Amino acid sequence: MDDVNDLDRIIRKIKRCLALGKSGNPNEAEMALRQARKLMDAYRLSHADLHVSDVGSEVRSTGKKVTPLWQRYLANAASEAFRCRSLNQLRRNPAGRLESHFLFIGVKPNAELASYAYDSLMTQITTARRSYLATLKTRSGGESRSRGDAFCEAWVYAVGSKVTSFAEDNRLEQEGTSLVALENADSAAIDLWVEQNLGTVGEAARAKEKRRYESDIQAGLLAGAQAELHQGLDENGVPVALGAPVLALTDGATAA
Repeated sequence: MDDVNDLDRIIRKIKRCLALGKSGNPNEAEMALRQARKLMDAYRLSHADLHVSDVGSEVRSTGKKVTPLWQRYLANAASEAFRCRSLNQLRRNPAGRLESHFLFIGVKPNAELASYAYDSLMTQITTARRSYLATLKTRSGGESRSRGDAFCEAWVYAVGSKVTSFAEDNRLEQEGTSLVALENADSAAIDLWVEQNLGTVGEAARAKEKRRYESDIQAGLLAGAQAELHQGLDENGVPVALGAPVLALTDGATAA
């Protein structure tokens, strides 16, 4: 089929049939699912083809050319919690300089949610890192960066379970659909989106691991354990449903 509009129309029709397949009327549901399968076979469409239009992406710059390991760990924690994929790529900033960027890819609105979580945690970890380094007496900028990186890696490790719990507590799932099925469907759609939009993906360089001090790791674990994710409130003080445009993940405060 050459006409993209025709293909979009067929996909919308298949989605309507799949929706009717959840009908409480057994005969109606069976007929709808049979029609959906017939159309998918006729046009050689997979479930990934149906859902690739539901995939979106969000971009965040690291402000650096080489990505610290802890920042990759943080992006991965945020993306995995919301069934997204995070890619770390080199892109040119408005000034023309190469910078490392994270691309969060997921079925809408998961990419937005993962990037919100990443933004909130970046604010908190940056503040925690600065406060911790202020307590140290380092001999050089290199030592300061190394110890700060070790602190941040431990911080991310400590906060990982909180991100996962936050996502699980607020996630809107499809009724009657298993988590494994959802993960597989999301992954297939994301794979197809990457193939269609990015082709072969090259990753940005990342910093090498360096010597770690036990004191930096312990401090990072303690600080990460105190990090918080808060859901935004509407004008009436009611928690906003996950996925709403005004969702806010904040550092110890609510936001509209």
